[in-house]
Amino acid sequence: MEEESSSKRHRTGVGSSVVDLVRKPGDDFALLLAKLRVERLRPKDSGEVVYVYRQDTLGTLSAIFADHNILGVPVLNQSGKFYGFVEQRDIVNHVINHMFQHRKFAEDVPYATVDSLLALTENFNKEKIATIMTHPIRLRSPNHIVSAGSSLFQAWEILAREDVHRLPVLDADDKIVDIITQSMLIDFMWQNIEKLGDFARAPLAEIFQKKKAEAGLTLHSVGEWERAQVAFRIMVSHHVSGLAVLDQQGALVGNISFRDFKGAHIDSTHFWKLWSSVKDYLASNRAISTSTRPAVIYCLPTDTLYNLVEKMALNHIHRVYLVQNATNMIPLGVISQTDVLRAFLQVERGDPVE
Repeated sequence: MEEESSSKRHRTGVGSSVVDLVRKPGDDFALLLAKLRVERLRPKDSGEVVYVYRQDTLGTLSAIFADHNILGVPVLNQSGKFYGFVEQRDIVNHVINHMFQHRKFAEDVPYATVDSLLALTENFNKEKIATIMTHPIRLRSPNHIVSAGSSLFQAWEILAREDVHRLPVLDADDKIVDIITQSMLIDFMWQNIEKLGDFARAPLAEIFQKKKAEAGLTLHSVGEWERAQVAFRIMVSHHVSGLAVLDQQGALVGNISFRDFKGAHIDSTHFWKLWSSVKDYLASNRAISTSTRPAVIYCLPTDTLYNLVEKMALNHIHRVYLVQNATNMIPLGVISQTDVLRAFLQVERGDPVE
């Protein structure tokens, strides 16, 4: 027995199987993600998953988005199995790329007749959801789903690396039992921010120092005087979900996103508003909104990850603008939820954030 113990004490590994483990900031948080199953992370209003069917109409879909204040919903086939997600961006893409292609819908010529606007609304409300989906499951990577029992770390990796903002949690029969979103992970990070250690106290300028103009801090913007439909055209063409709104001096005065396209249930009145200025369009939306958050939420380069995650979680927003200072409000870039998720993965690997 003594001989066996002695032998084990002197055993050294073989070849490349020997590794040195170096403790990194955020290891406690990573361990928490690895231990928890995706089923443990539930929305605050935990209840039945809201879903639609492939053959439901856009009129039904827009009402669900407005009533539940959501930006995406799972789509089921007729067998009740998960088929994919349909998102607010799909609605905007459809309206901008298809319904607004008629010359009378040109950016500088309002389509003002009541009959035409009513016809547009009727066509929109009758369109089937399946026809506007960008990514039904048959075209998506199988990595864009997680199975019940998977770890939160696995969901985090997918949402950080893939071009998706939400994941379905499927059971063995491909039935959807839950949804994991980037916003839920940001909330989870905020609730456990102390487990990030020094990483949470790092300045944003240091965390994102490697981000250049072509990377995640790229700023897409629109002037507040431009027509609202111009803003949505920019989002569609650049594949972004939000824009900084700037005044004549180039200062940040607001944000416009796919969420703002939703407003109330889409009807002819909503389409008419697309020819108003971005400033008036947003003011109109705020007049009917119950949200009390400020029009623009920003951080300074000297602010920490703690400050950033706090603002994202408490204000329920997907992006925070980085500005030179609070006086001139000149934007330097934008940090999205995706950027935050990726930053954590990279610090866990010990890599600089690129």
